[in-house]
Amino acid sequence: MAIMLRSLIPPFFAEIRRSRAALAMPLAALALAAALPVYPARAQAPAAPAQVTDGGVYAPAPPRPAPAGAVTGDWMVRNLAGEPGTLNPLLATDVYEGMVNGGIFEGLIGQNPLTQKYERGLAESWEVSEDKLTFTFRLNKNAKWSDGKPVTAADVIFTFDRLKDPKTEAPHLQVYYIDLEKWEALDDHTVRFKASKPYFKFFDMIGGVGILPKHIYGDGDFNKHPAGRSPVGSGPYTFEKWDTGNAITIKRNPGYWDAANKPVFPDRIVLRKLVDDTVTMTQLKSGNIDLYEAILPLQWKREIDKPENDKRFHKLAYDFPAYSYMGFNLRRPQFADLKVRKALDLLIDRNKIIERVYLGYATPVSGPFYIKSGSYNHDVKPTAFDPEAAKQLLAEAGWVDTDGDGVLDKDGKPFTFSLMIIAGRQIHEQISQIVQQDLARAGIKLEIRKLEWAAALQHIDEWQFDSMLMGWALDMKSDPYQLWHSSGADKKGSSNNLGYKNAEVDKLIEEGRVEYDDAKREAMYKKIHAIISSEVPCAFLVAPKGLTAADIRWQGIETFGPRPCFDISRWFVPTDKQKHKN
Repeated sequence: MAIMLRSLIPPFFAEIRRSRAALAMPLAALALAAALPVYPARAQAPAAPAQVTDGGVYAPAPPRPAPAGAVTGDWMVRNLAGEPGTLNPLLATDVYEGMVNGGIFEGLIGQNPLTQKYERGLAESWEVSEDKLTFTFRLNKNAKWSDGKPVTAADVIFTFDRLKDPKTEAPHLQVYYIDLEKWEALDDHTVRFKASKPYFKFFDMIGGVGILPKHIYGDGDFNKHPAGRSPVGSGPYTFEKWDTGNAITIKRNPGYWDAANKPVFPDRIVLRKLVDDTVTMTQLKSGNIDLYEAILPLQWKREIDKPENDKRFHKLAYDFPAYSYMGFNLRRPQFADLKVRKALDLLIDRNKIIERVYLGYATPVSGPFYIKSGSYNHDVKPTAFDPEAAKQLLAEAGWVDTDGDGVLDKDGKPFTFSLMIIAGRQIHEQISQIVQQDLARAGIKLEIRKLEWAAALQHIDEWQFDSMLMGWALDMKSDPYQLWHSSGADKKGSSNNLGYKNAEVDKLIEEGRVEYDDAKREAMYKKIHAIISSEVPCAFLVAPKGLTAADIRWQGIETFGPRPCFDISRWFVPTDKQKHKN
């Protein structure tokens, strides 16, 4: 299980920015291990609990069985809506890296995506102290890297040395390990971690980090290491090639150390960079790709969800743990006044967005937690469209049209700002146009700035934006520290890129981190939800449905709650229908 973090995503989660870690996946989930790997690279079956709340010795359950009739072979060719900035799992901040690295790297533990219970990864057993401050993992002595060298405790220590090193460019990930004070090798196959205080996600965060081979990554500048373009891991797939601007290919690891327990079926997974939605649909219908993830609702209605396609495609419509939002750079003077932010929130017509853009495949949201989680506060209702109330708030804040040009002004300056969106994404185009039109009617001039994915992430990290249309992919049990704790507000590259600060929210976040009781922690998070919603650091928009189509020849398909909601490494094609021979 590579950690699932919050990840940053553009409104329809085709691009998820992970929290440069791997547990929370922040938007851009910008995320790491938290970066949701697209296919879990570990065994699966319950034995350990879904959450470690007590001390004790744990042994993983046997792996879940392969799908009935499963055979190896063929290539899975899928769309990749953006290109990773790096394939170093500690540094990456977007979901695209996870789509590639999920099969290459392994963590110490695995997790069954259906039951959420722990299974073995590189560790064959683990022990948690009664005070939940010490975690001991025993590595499988058969584990080896794809180059044949053994996986040892030295590799685990090296990985955490780099993770905790302040010079490592992973602030999004490092926030989850603030209280990890010691990690040591007891012998070649045993590692022990000690924390200074409890944290309800520590076991997940330690166990989910993708472990790196020291003999590959140990020399040179870690942040610019060439292995960021050609990764080496211990998982069931190995890196084959990266044709920049075109495709990334991974292939079956012929020497995979745990193939008997963790079978994967496609011989290759080819991730083709396809940014234009119309082109991607054409490639799917012509058979040039097998999987199109994050289909536009209009495409889904017109081209996929038809009876005549029942024999051509598997049609997957599922809940996806994410939300979209219009974020305000709180460092900008025009957003300093709460009345202004509330007015902007009131000027966004969520129902219109759901009807015209998502065609009903979305739900309005009011806060920063997954709408189907226990942390979401349903007492806080999504903001209703109310232009008159917005105009009143703007007038109270001093924004009026003094010169009759149709644009509000204050102290001689017109009310104008920019909205950054991702170029080539139709969902972004449609939402931004609706918002632009409604703001214009209220006397606000909105400039739409279109940037490519990589450029947008750089602008976000450097705070070079007025507002942005993005989204966050969420862990099923989120820790809001990464996005909302004020410690990240003044750090460029952190996931708190809006610059949000609130002492009460900080206190609740910190108290929630040490609370193992789900109900008590969720009560704290509901308070956080209410406070953040009331302060409007962003306009929370919608939680979209996941819409995906796969060629009918692929079998063994199932969906599940945690991101990425399906595991293509367990899909297979019957021998007589295979197109590609390895």
